[in-house]
Amino acid sequence: MNRLRIPAAWTILGLLSLAPTASAQRAVISRLDGEVVKLARLVSIEEDRLQGIDDDGETRELDLSSLVAVEFGRTRVPSNADVRLRFFNGDNIGGVIIGGDDQVVELEHRDLGPIRFDIETVAELQVLGNLGEIRRIFRPRDGEDTLYLFREGGQSDVLTGTLESFGRDGIEFDSPLGIKTYRYSELVALALPPLGEPDKAEGLRAQLALRTGGRLTGRLQGINQSKLAVALDQGVEIAVPVAAVLEVSLRSDRFAHLSDLEPTEVVEQPAFGDSQTFLFPFQRDSSVTGGPLRLGGRVYLKGLGVHSRCRLTYDLGGQYASFRSLIGIDDSVLDLEARGSVVFRVLADGQKVFESDVVQGGSPPVAIPAIDLSDVRRLQLEVDFATEFDIADRANWVRPILLRK
Repeated sequence: MNRLRIPAAWTILGLLSLAPTASAQRAVISRLDGEVVKLARLVSIEEDRLQGIDDDGETRELDLSSLVAVEFGRTRVPSNADVRLRFFNGDNIGGVIIGGDDQVVELEHRDLGPIRFDIETVAELQVLGNLGEIRRIFRPRDGEDTLYLFREGGQSDVLTGTLESFGRDGIEFDSPLGIKTYRYSELVALALPPLGEPDKAEGLRAQLALRTGGRLTGRLQGINQSKLAVALDQGVEIAVPVAAVLEVSLRSDRFAHLSDLEPTEVVEQPAFGDSQTFLFPFQRDSSVTGGPLRLGGRVYLKGLGVHSRCRLTYDLGGQYASFRSLIGIDDSVLDLEARGSVVFRVLADGQKVFESDVVQGGSPPVAIPAIDLSDVRRLQLEVDFATEFDIADRANWVRPILLRK
């Protein structure tokens, strides 16, 4: 189909033109140097500076390029979503489909209201009620739009063809069976092929973790009237209520999030059985089961979720100065009889430079001291079995950061 980029449905120029006003939003700021700054009130984000008031009433100004994350300390809430859109850049958002055609889809979100997304940015639509407990990514077949039809027992039938339109109740789809409307209750997913590399918004980039579980990435434009102004990679400018955000993860030229990089080698081996049947593949920016990264009662946006035994290898090319991370077993095991037990290791050019004690579920997160990478070309992160084989070994590397030279 011929899909065209649709201009932003609405703009935030009016919001940005307002003078900054004090926001009643408490915030916890994580800096590159490991310092944590707590603000009683976040006042503004403008250009390259963040301004806030600390608990002593003092004004604090922070260079945004030196910050890793801004957290707002809230808990997740149900999204009341029927579907989830997954985008080619890794973002996702849940809501209710309220319309669209073969070029745009309109989604109603609990906190953000209606948003129109260009179809060329959408990789997949998932029907949450038919998806099952553990997330799975559905791929298009033979380069065509692909419907995965729901079938009892966890299986799905596959139908390839061409998406015609979205409606409130279902998708109109052209296939060898003709043009037919399939209700969302009949579907598991719609998978779409990429149609070129989507444009990314330039400038200071950030990823927002929403309290309903979604995440959105784009250019951070500012904060006024308790709203974050963001130009999304999906080509939409939106004003996000700060009350709807759990965390803002920042990007700058000074550091890299390891979860944004592609490992050059992945070795995953369960304690028993073959790796194909019993494998839990590693996940970027989520726990190994597909849920949020949770350690010590807190939710984190960036990191790696793995299951023992796992070794991830990254070629660094000697361009980084140091590595740091938090480690622990995901809080999801607290609902299980087994709590997991693992050992974390970091290897630099094959030499062990860090090894943890045995880490168990429910233990406080452990901060890995900054590891010197000045002359290191290959970094390996390893999680190994400890005392209970690999039972419930849902290990997290949280905010693994590479500081550039």
